[in-house]
Amino acid sequence: MNTHKSQEKNSAEETWHDQLRQLERKLAEEVAARKASEKEKHELQRKTSVQDVDVRQLKTQMDQMDAQYRNEVEKVRSLTKQIEALESQRASLAHEVNQANVLAESEQLTRRIAEEQMSDLHKDKTAKELEWVNSTARLQDDLVSKDNAMYQLKEQYDRRIDELVQQKEELERRLNARTMEGKRDSSVSNLNGFAIPGEEGLVVANLRRQLELEQQKKTQAINKLAEVLNMLAPAERQLELEQQKKTQAVNKLEEVMNMRAGAEPSQGGITGRARKVSSVEQRKKDKEIRKLQQEIQQDRQQFSQKIEKLQKDLNDAQASLNEESMAKLTLQMELDSKDAENEQLRGRLKTANFDTVSQNSGSGGFEDEENEIRFEGWLSVPNQRNARRLGYWKKQYVIVSSKKILFYDSKTDKANSTPNLVLDMSKLFHVRSVIKTDVPRADDKDIPLIFQLLYAGEGEARKPDDISTHHTNVQDSTSIFYKHHDLSPITFQMPTTCEACNKPLWHILRPPPAYECKLNVDNAVARASDAARSIDEQAKWITRLSKKIKADWFRCYVHQHKTSPSYDVRASVRQPYNKYSSAASLRSSTLPAHNSDPSLIKRTGV
Repeated sequence: MNTHKSQEKNSAEETWHDQLRQLERKLAEEVAARKASEKEKHELQRKTSVQDVDVRQLKTQMDQMDAQYRNEVEKVRSLTKQIEALESQRASLAHEVNQANVLAESEQLTRRIAEEQMSDLHKDKTAKELEWVNSTARLQDDLVSKDNAMYQLKEQYDRRIDELVQQKEELERRLNARTMEGKRDSSVSNLNGFAIPGEEGLVVANLRRQLELEQQKKTQAINKLAEVLNMLAPAERQLELEQQKKTQAVNKLEEVMNMRAGAEPSQGGITGRARKVSSVEQRKKDKEIRKLQQEIQQDRQQFSQKIEKLQKDLNDAQASLNEESMAKLTLQMELDSKDAENEQLRGRLKTANFDTVSQNSGSGGFEDEENEIRFEGWLSVPNQRNARRLGYWKKQYVIVSSKKILFYDSKTDKANSTPNLVLDMSKLFHVRSVIKTDVPRADDKDIPLIFQLLYAGEGEARKPDDISTHHTNVQDSTSIFYKHHDLSPITFQMPTTCEACNKPLWHILRPPPAYECKLNVDNAVARASDAARSIDEQAKWITRLSKKIKADWFRCYVHQHKTSPSYDVRASVRQPYNKYSSAASLRSSTLPAHNSDPSLIKRTGV
């Protein structure tokens, strides 16, 4: 019995010791867990303090950037005032120049009148000289031609006289010879007993007629020569008259020149009733006009140099202002990223204080304890560069916080706090599922997984180096870029009027051409389409985003615009953005084509 009792006692002690060891082991584990949680708590507090220091530094930099921005604005204003002062100075100088030009024009008019009169006198003188030269040349030509004709007639007359003399001598010789032959023949015929008186008479008669004809021709030539000599007498008289006219013209020209020489000392180029100005005064006025013109030219050159310098300073100030604005935008995006990280750290610190450490799913999905505040995941957005070579979609890591939606190109950018796109939760309009016409380039199998998020364009902050590509890459061959506006052609088949002139812009069969600014439409409403892995996840995204929209933005928007909760968001999407209206009183328009929308986003994994 004693042995049995001792055994039971030993077994009880062993059981008690085992239970004690288990309790000590559990206590050690609890202590270790407590120390680990405290260590993690201290680590989170340290990170939070570091992040707070970074946030304070960023805020300090933001303040400095704001101060620099204000300084640049003041510089721009001062330069603008200087330009306005120079413009006023330029206007006064222009007025003086106009007055000087009026004076110069009056002086030039006076001088022009004098020059016209002088030119008229020169023209008269030249005309008289030309007339005298022409008449002299014409008279000389007539004399030469008449001398030539008379010389030719004399030669012809002498030659004809010689020919007639020769013919006379030849006829006399032939007559004598014929007479001798007749005497000889008559003597011979007397010897033979008969005579031939008729033939001799015919020959003598022919010779006499030829002699008479030659005498008549000689008489005619003498008469013609006398007529030519009679014609030379009027020509000589006409030559004398032309010489007298020439002498008279020369004398008259000399008188005119003498009159002009006598009138020049007493008249300044204006005769008759015209205003008299001395040549000395005219030269003085010309000298003053030239001096004023030189001064005006110098003032213009100085003013142009000042304008160029001020324009260069203004361009430099605008360039520095743009750089500062880009840097400010980058810092603001980094600050938003830091705020999101601080929000996450504060949530974890809060859970650590309550000894509840959240467990992630391992697939980058939702956090179970922060479902209503923060969720994140990998999404695929349209690729703006080299879409054909790199593919239409590119992956981005998206974080949805209580105030912002941040898009990162990679986890490295997330660690460096350099987001590519930041959306303001207070500017979100609506979230809904899509149909095929909303995303025509998406696959049919992805349509049930895609949902669309609509937001105001002013709530978008994009990385500076992606701003230009965001707008330039969406242009197509039909777009027109005019004064920083990307205009796309549209047509209306429903009753629509122009927003500027109220001209009808619709027709059922042949609507007239119209244009709208895609940039302003994007500023009014932007679209982001996401696709989940399943219909349940899509519903979860839509539900949570709808709650955030209703909680953060929709109440503010309704309060500002005095609208009812039954506000039709899809109707508002069709209205273009008017940046000059604070109340956003918009008219009807259409959105650009979906296949050219750069904001489509497809989710490929969570």
